[in-house]
Amino acid sequence: MKNKILIIYLLVLVFGSSVYSQSQAIDSLQSHCSIGVKAGVNFPWFGYTNPNLKDYKSSILERELLGIFFETQLKKNWSVRPELLYIGKGQKIDNLGISYTLKSNYFEMRLPIVYTYKPGRVVSPYAILGPTLSLASGGKITFDNLETKITKANMATLDFGFVAGLGVKVPLKIQRLPLVLAAELAYTHGFNNTYGESEKVGSATALNRRSYTIEGTRKNRGVEFALSLAMPLHKKVVKPIPPKKQQEPLPTKTEQDSVAVKLPVSNEIKNDCYEMEEILSFLNSGVDVNDKKICMNIVGFDFNKSEIDKSSTVYLNKIIQLLQKYPSLSMKIVGHTDSIGSDEVNLNLSKKRAFSVYSYLIKNGVSASMLSYEYFGSRIPIASNKTESGRKINRRVEFIVKNGILKVDVNTGK
Repeated sequence: MKNKILIIYLLVLVFGSSVYSQSQAIDSLQSHCSIGVKAGVNFPWFGYTNPNLKDYKSSILERELLGIFFETQLKKNWSVRPELLYIGKGQKIDNLGISYTLKSNYFEMRLPIVYTYKPGRVVSPYAILGPTLSLASGGKITFDNLETKITKANMATLDFGFVAGLGVKVPLKIQRLPLVLAAELAYTHGFNNTYGESEKVGSATALNRRSYTIEGTRKNRGVEFALSLAMPLHKKVVKPIPPKKQQEPLPTKTEQDSVAVKLPVSNEIKNDCYEMEEILSFLNSGVDVNDKKICMNIVGFDFNKSEIDKSSTVYLNKIIQLLQKYPSLSMKIVGHTDSIGSDEVNLNLSKKRAFSVYSYLIKNGVSASMLSYEYFGSRIPIASNKTESGRKINRRVEFIVKNGILKVDVNTGK
């Protein structure tokens, strides 16, 4: 018993410490295949149909549970998880003057279907349901101070049933190795009568009498708690999409002279982005604003959301006014996310954010020919993704000013 408690204690420590590194390993939650181990405690009892045996109430009996599993994804939220377990079952009775304990051991094969709710999140709840097939492998029976081994005479070899349960998955990293830790609470229900054939026909012998006959059925039941640790075998990788660079024609000698006269050295600005007032100042001064980025940290998004909030519309309306005042300009809208989630999820989310802003501008009077949009997921952060404040800044859209009208594909918005 002490060994079982130690195993559970160590797994709980690992589970608790994982929260400090979960954001770096969250891609492992969406791995297509993984292999893992699980350990836990099973609290078994028997269900009887013989009314005389129902008077004997079960006491708490702790049995071990150890196993391995392989999980493979079927669809985005659905997966199948074949398992092979060594699990203890049985019953403990200590009332009505009876002191009786039956500890039966099984090798059990399970094939549960797993539904994971929102696998892209830091903590992902899930549910399981599937069939079980158990093969009895001995055990022991104690009655008062007497003890005997379980044989085929008093325990049926096969037991078919099902398992149903709920759990949570959390990603973590150990020495840069992505893993998935899960905690699970499940109920098991056996369908077969576990009495041996000798007990059914009256030829079995017991500790307290020569022979006896069993009436009714005896079926396995149990509630178990287990922790598992899985290692992804394959992770979908989305190759980065590099930003498209527009090749501009080289100016002629005459154009170079005019630019040199028009733009003093102080106009060679190298900031990463500019405030709206700076862009307006450049336009009023005749400064070239092509490819200059407008700082749009004000237009942010909630975690895993692409809807524009009311505070952001105030700044977006300024963009609309700018484009209406200078119809020769165009805007490229660029969507970004923080690093929580897989590349595929973040790329799709940044697309939704960019398109949300793109649609807002069009609905409020901006011509679609003046707009385009791109999206890069979490690949271009402007703040640290290790803190919530940094991740909030990275959940953003940006505007890149373009001179002239863009040719836009109406179907894709690019």
